[in-house]
Amino acid sequence: MTEYLHIREQDLDFTVACPLRNESGGLCRSLEKMRKASDNNLKLWRAVEERRTVQACVVHDLHNPLAIVEDTVEHLRVLASTGELTGEKLEALLENLAVTTKRMENYTNYIRDLDALENVFSNAVRYAERRVELAFTLQREPVIAGIADDGPGFSEKMLKKRRASITPRAPPANTWG
Repeated sequence: MTEYLHIREQDLDFTVACPLRNESGGLCRSLEKMRKASDNNLKLWRAVEERRTVQACVVHDLHNPLAIVEDTVEHLRVLASTGELTGEKLEALLENLAVTTKRMENYTNYIRDLDALENVFSNAVRYAERRVELAFTLQREPVIAGIADDGPGFSEKMLKKRRASITPRAPPANTWG
């Protein structure tokens, strides 16, 4: 199949051969650059679509625990307004809230960690010259992920900026979180 047929069919899994050092070879090299750019754009589009799907799943998965919290709060209000809120009922409802909020915290931490891993991997792929290595280790909990590439790494200026952004600061007074 010739190159233009591959492109027309959105099959970018081919290489344009460029053995000549003349104008035709230059045209072939330009076509290869265009093919790579199109392939990258297609991959980016797919990544955006995958991201949208993940975000929709996150919204869905957080909806149920939030609904539980909302219903529990409403139930507490009703019991309090009717005088039926006993210490035992209050303790059971508070335990339900504690379990549900812990589940939401674990889920949001999981999503945050996945997002960080995705960002590190994307940067490794973007800046690697030829090689990206992934390593996963499971020693009980948690899974440890390692990503290495042969790219230039971070500049000293970027490292200083990053260190400054993670320096702990005292939280403002009289806040809830």
